[in-house]
Amino acid sequence: MHRLRKRYILFDIHYFSKPLDGKKIFSKICEMFKKIFGIIVYSSADLKLIEYDQNLHIGIVRISHKHVENLRLALALIKYIEDEEVLFHIHKVSGTLKSLRKDKNIMVR
Repeated sequence: MHRLRKRYILFDIHYFSKPLDGKKIFSKICEMFKKIFGIIVYSSADLKLIEYDQNLHIGIVRISHKHVENLRLALALIKYIEDEEVLFHIHKVSGTLKSLRKDKNIMVR
């Protein structure tokens, strides 16, 4: 059996008033992904929130390399989280966490 290839996606989320925590954001991402592609595709996507900084509104999500474009679509279709209007912006897709964390640190400065 071979290893599954994973991709890491660095994103930020824009919203106007109340802060949103990572669990609520990730549950909305999963909900939208399942709604669009179904539970079978969702289970093969191996979606996981690696980290989310509530102060900077920056997060990293892990997904199977075959489903990166599906996740991009799901993020683009999310308009509201808990009655709060939101907008996702994907900064980078990478095969390693190290390079994403380096870019995240550059974005913070």
